[in-house]
Amino acid sequence: MASLAVPDDFWLQLSSSVRKRYTKLAGLDPMKPGQKARVLILMVDAIGHDGGGGIHSAAAEKLVWADFSNEAVARQVKDFAELMKSGAVVAVEYNLVARAGLLIDLQLIPPAMYELAQSKSSLTSAALICGRFPKETRCGCTIPCQKALREVFLSEIRPGFYIGPVQAAYLDDELRARGVTHVLNLSGTRYHERDSITYCCVDFADTPDADLRGVLPACLRFIARSLGSAAGSGESSSDASDANGGCGKGGGSSLTSSVSGVGGGSSTSSMKSSSGRGRGGGGVLVHCLAGKSRSASVCAAWLIVSEGLTAAEAIAAVQSAHPRADPNRGFRDALRRFEDKQQRQ
Repeated sequence: MASLAVPDDFWLQLSSSVRKRYTKLAGLDPMKPGQKARVLILMVDAIGHDGGGGIHSAAAEKLVWADFSNEAVARQVKDFAELMKSGAVVAVEYNLVARAGLLIDLQLIPPAMYELAQSKSSLTSAALICGRFPKETRCGCTIPCQKALREVFLSEIRPGFYIGPVQAAYLDDELRARGVTHVLNLSGTRYHERDSITYCCVDFADTPDADLRGVLPACLRFIARSLGSAAGSGESSSDASDANGGCGKGGGSSLTSSVSGVGGGSSTSSMKSSSGRGRGGGGVLVHCLAGKSRSASVCAAWLIVSEGLTAAEAIAAVQSAHPRADPNRGFRDALRRFEDKQQRQ
């Protein structure tokens, strides 16, 4: 690890912020948020270990800087170093929260570091045979829904703004309890659409050359309408054009159009309002297939538009809520270009 010159008050601010926000959660919550909080506090303790060795302490080397021979963790460690150079305390905190969740999800650290008490989900959605098609008497999904619905969850990035894998869209009880009225489906798959939810389906490949910016206007307009926000698509009307499909429009009918992709590919968007209820001002779930790249990229783009974050800060914010978030390299480049365009407007 190269030596980093970071002011002492940077670590004091980071430690103070973490302890103020997460100590109570770490001591009481046996679920995932509490688990991440406990690991996060261990990380902060590691930075202050070894007689004030700070980020260069032996304890920090073992927990904060270790990549555990995992590509996703290594990428977050690299992002951590870059964020520290910027002196952005909040962004560094987001990165460590995301890292804590990733270490837990990938079982790279012993359970004793994060477990408080065993807990089981009480969601009745887990009793379904198939969440994708609830009327079926057997499940043909790659990951059986009875298993998936016990393990997936909605990650809240901002109040009412959620991300998850495709199975998160099957958590009927949790969607209802959290007030989710809109779902942005980026998975390229179809499933039974619930009557109380407005859906927008935008299909594009999770490949580095896919045209992320081409589909952002439709996606961001749908998110804005879902949350009742004044923020728009983040693109000019000429960029958005008619290729944005029906996701930014009303009407309650299914609308479909194509958006040209890079390398001759194409993306498709459509919107369907199943009942017309909850149109605007509710919660929104953004999901792709694994909740990793496409959904994370669109959620990061929304934070760039709505909060003025940089691409790196936006990705870190998404990862802090949803550790599996990891946009592919092409999407990361597209988000940086998108950020540049927002700053010029």
